[in-house]
Order: sequence, then C-alpha cells, then structure tokens
Amino acid sequence: MGKKYLKTLSALTVICLLITCSGCNFTTTTVTSEIRSTVTYVDGDGSVVSAPESHDSESSGGQNTSGIISNIQDNTVNNAGEIDPSKEEKLSGSFELQIFVGGYGSEAWEYAIAKFEELNPELEVNAHLDTNVNAQMKTRWAKDNPPDFVFIEGTNMPAEVWMEEGKLLDLSDLYENGKVYGTDTLIKDQLKNGLVSYYKNTDKIYQMPVLLSTYGMWYDEAFLNSKGWSVPKNYTQLKSFCAASKKAGVTPLIYPGNYSGYLVWGLLMPAVASEAVASNDLDFFYDVANAANESVFADKRFRRCLEKISELAKAGYFDQNALSMNHITSQASWLAHNAVLIPNGLWLENEMKNSIPDGFRMRYYPAMLQDEGDPTCIIASSAMVGVAAKGKNTEAAKAFISFLYTDDVARKFAELCAVPSATRVDVSGAELTEAAKQVNEMINSSDVRLVAKGSTTWGSVDATINEVVNSIVSQNPDKNISVDEAIDKLQKATKKKNG
Repeated sequence: MGKKYLKTLSALTVICLLITCSGCNFTTTTVTSEIRSTVTYVDGDGSVVSAPESHDSESSGGQNTSGIISNIQDNTVNNAGEIDPSKEEKLSGSFELQIFVGGYGSEAWEYAIAKFEELNPELEVNAHLDTNVNAQMKTRWAKDNPPDFVFIEGTNMPAEVWMEEGKLLDLSDLYENGKVYGTDTLIKDQLKNGLVSYYKNTDKIYQMPVLLSTYGMWYDEAFLNSKGWSVPKNYTQLKSFCAASKKAGVTPLIYPGNYSGYLVWGLLMPAVASEAVASNDLDFFYDVANAANESVFADKRFRRCLEKISELAKAGYFDQNALSMNHITSQASWLAHNAVLIPNGLWLENEMKNSIPDGFRMRYYPAMLQDEGDPTCIIASSAMVGVAAKGKNTEAAKAFISFLYTDDVARKFAELCAVPSATRVDVSGAELTEAAKQVNEMINSSDVRLVAKGSTTWGSVDATINEVVNSIVSQNPDKNISVDEAIDKLQKATKKKNG
C-alpha cells in the first residue's frame, strides 16, 4: 500500500509535520499553547460502580465509593507476553483515529499505529493527530460520521455528552472478555485496578484507560539541594518552606491563573482527599468534587483547605503575575526558577521537554496541603480512549485498544509520555527519564494513598471553583475575596446547578 500524507491547517496550527508511515495518513502538528482540560474519568475495577456524579449527604445511592480506594492499591507487575499474530484475524478496510496532541505528545501514538499497521497490512489507517483535532471533528460527531477511535483528552472534548447520548460504543464486553492483542491474557487482568468502571448506574463501559494520570506539586531537586532545602510533605513543612524561599528572594508558588484548575487539582483537592480519608468519609471527597450539595462547601474540612490557600496567599507566597498566565508561560517561568513549586499534571515533563534547562532535575510530590500526620493522597485517574458507536470500523478500533495493552506498546507509552502505564506491565527495562522513574516509585509507594478520581465533573460549578481560588490568591483589593465569600459563591453556584 502506498505512502499517503494529509495536511490540515487550523487557527491554532502553525506548522504541520508529515510523518511517513506505510499506508497510513497522519495529520500532525506541533504542540501550541492549547490548554488541556480536565476530562471526565470513570474509575473502579468492574466489580463496583464508580462514585455517583451527585448525591446528597442523606442518600449515597448505595454506591460503594469506599471500595474504590482499596481496589486501586494492588497492582503487582504482570506482563501479557509475546504477541502471536495467528491469534488475531487480519483487519482490512479503512480505520480512522482522532487523537488530541497535548502534553503527552504524538510519538507514542505514531509508534503504536505504525506497529499495528505492520500486523494488518491490508488496513488503511487515517490518523488525525492535532492540537485542535477535537474542534475539527465536532461537526462529524454531530452528524454521526465520526472517526472510529478517539483519544478522550484535550479541549472541545464533550465526553460526558457523548456517553449520555450513546455516541460512544459500550466496551464492557471488551473489558470483561477481551484479550490483550495476540495473547491469552485478559484485558481486565492486565489493567491496573481502579481505572475502569460502569458509567453512572448502568452496566456500560464507554472509556478504557491508557495512561495513569494525576496532578501534584513539581520542583527542581537540584535547585532545592543548592539551597539546602527539603521538599515539603505537609502543610506545616510547606509554610516553613515558603517562608525560607521568600526570604531567599524566590517566589515559592506559581500556577496558570488562566487555567486555575491546575491549582485546584494539584494543591486543593489532594488536601480534600486527605480530609476525607482521615475522617473515614470518602463520600466527602466526591461530594466536593461533584458539587453534590450546598452544605459540603460549608463543611469545616473543606473550609480548612481553602483557609490554608488563603493563608499562603496573604503571606505573599504566590506569584501574582501568574494570575494572567497560561500553563505554558507559568511552566516556563518555573523552569527559569522564578518560582520554586508548581501544581501540574504528570504530562509536565513531556510537555516541556524541549525547554528544560541543563541540570534541572524535575521531581514530583503528590500533596503538600494536608495536615501533618494525615494521609498523603494521590487522586488517580487515567487518560482514556473510546470507540465511536457509529464508526465505520469498530472492530479495528477495539482491536487497536487491545493492542495498546501489549507489553511493547505499553512500555513505549510509559517511555515517550513520561507517565505511568495503565497496565501492569513491567517497565523496569523501559528507557524512563529520572523524573518518570521517581513518579512511578511515588505512585507505588506505601507512603501514599491512591484515591480514584471517579466521575468528578463539578458540572456548571467548574467555572466558579476556578474563579474563587484565583480571587483568594489575588492580592488586588478589587478582586480578592475571603474564604467566607468564596464558600458563598460556591454554594450559590451549586444551588443553581442542582435546581
């Protein structure tokens, strides 16, 4: 099959890179300042339903949310084994993919697609990899003419709407009975626990995980060592650290004020999770994250978390220029040591790999706002993929998902995306960066608790929570608000959301 190229330009696209792959069309672009959005994830191990999207404190709907946290702990290494091509039927026809290119980059996808095509030479593959691909495909999804496979990431990604409207294929049979491509290993046995569950109160699974994802706090280990500082691991240590940093003339904290969800999920919500685990009330975390009811924002545990951010802000520990920054500009400022700590996702290293200065030792710690002695929590989610219900080649799309879980491809994703795999594959031989190795060690450490992110969507309160954290941080008297005012705004938005 001949080599083909497809080139697409968009408002955000400035350069198109043509990737040569036999029989395969790639629409690729360089990564621009397109912002990642927090997408909806569903978590669990198939034996429990994920945390409800909303419920009040008097009725939890009988959901075993506490089961999620225990189920996510046991993820011993297991390899699926070598691929035996004779176990798979050769695919043919046309196969189209929609892949958002953001912090995870495109290299891992290009590798997987090329290898998949080698095993299926009669399959004509058309892969759209672009920073703006979701917007480009919006009309096609609306007209029920979507690509077969979709990476459920990035902006303009209405995953919740697609699931509600049945635009994504139910993958429960693939999860329960499907095997890793060319092997006898069941997919459900190869995936890490706590990353897959049924959608809402149905028996349907619309999304399958590829990469384990979370937010947390990042720092330069070399810079800390040069100052004689240790990374703070709780709020008491964080306050002392920030005081020392400010005294040394370096701003302690920076984040992208244009997209303050980074601060919400990288600093605030791990503390909320810690409060929930410490009080043996995991529903508290999900109620906050789903804006389930007005009273949850007046809860003393949530108030404590907001008050800590307010205390840091009043002490002048946040870079005020950050309030007008996006993720790229704030990350660049952090790399230049204009600030010491930044809340961000696991994709940070890969997203900034071409800008990291020599000698910079990027490292991750999941939570810093929790009280001393309380659990250190990682809010674990995953980067998901799905299959269009009305795609023209759903069998190829499902086969490709099973191929993503093969040992070689899973390792390559861990290497090239610099984040942990959603599979249990042994990555000890993978060419991981030092930062990626440290992240893997941290996530598997007995010192932390993994809390499944679940269907934490905020709903229409999303804009309000992002607005109030910026207002708490701001030292502009015309914009700054108190914790009481922030809680009032959240309660009003929640009341409007819940009718």
